Amino acid sequence: MYDTCLCSACLTSTLAIIVALLALLSTVIHRRERETLTRRATIVARLLAERRLTLSVAESCTGGLLASTLVSLPGISKVFAGGVVAYANEEKIARLGVRPETLAAHGAVSVETVCEMLAGLTTPAAIAVSGVAGPEGGSPDKPRGTVIIGLRCGEKTRVEQRLFAGDREEIRKKSVRAALDIMAELLKS
Repeated sequence: MYDTCLCSACLTSTLAIIVALLALLSTVIHRRERETLTRRATIVARLLAERRLTLSVAESCTGGLLASTLVSLPGISKVFAGGVVAYANEEKIARLGVRPETLAAHGAVSVETVCEMLAGLTTPAAIAVSGVAGPEGGSPDKPRGTVIIGLRCGEKTRVEQRLFAGDREEIRKKSVRAALDIMAELLKS
């Protein structure tokens, strides 16, 4: 049997060890998440290169995370043309040509808006993402975690609505992961 010491020095020392372990665990998890996104981006980049296609992105709720993930790859400029972060509706209108009527009728987080965001991109392959990352926002019809992902690859277009659980960062990462996975599927088909 061990005696448990509950003096303040022992408790402080134990707490410091726990905090250090949690920080280490957080670093490991973050690195693994980043590696997972990078691995998916690498697959998409390879498939784009094989098909001699270029990609551009239009991002709202992901706030540039998709473009950032792509540009972390060496040599990505051969297949990635660029991206637009259009968080505000005014930017969706000005930079991507989304019609004010579409936003008024359907909202920023809608299949219709994402299709128009996608149409505003000129490369053969394109991804558009809009959603409610939270913690504020959302509605009964479009709760926090609702994300619309639109993709184009040549003549093929695909739009999916997803509902992701988690906090703001988790929703953003899950959105990027899904967008890259769907684009890989489109490029393989």
